Amino acid sequence: MAWANQYIAALIQRDVQDIANIDKLSQLPRFLRALANTAGQMSNCTQLGGNVG
Repeated sequence: MAWANQYIAALIQRDVQDIANIDKLSQLPRFLRALANTAGQMSNCTQLGGNVG
């Protein structure tokens, strides 16, 4: 779990900031977890937004 958290943090700090202008970058890990929970299902953007805040 620690490795996964560090990997996501590294992606956010290095790659995402370089290629995207995201307003709420601190909430990206929560979004990725919520999105991963919908694997194999249709994504509901309203539900994802509610999970992330």
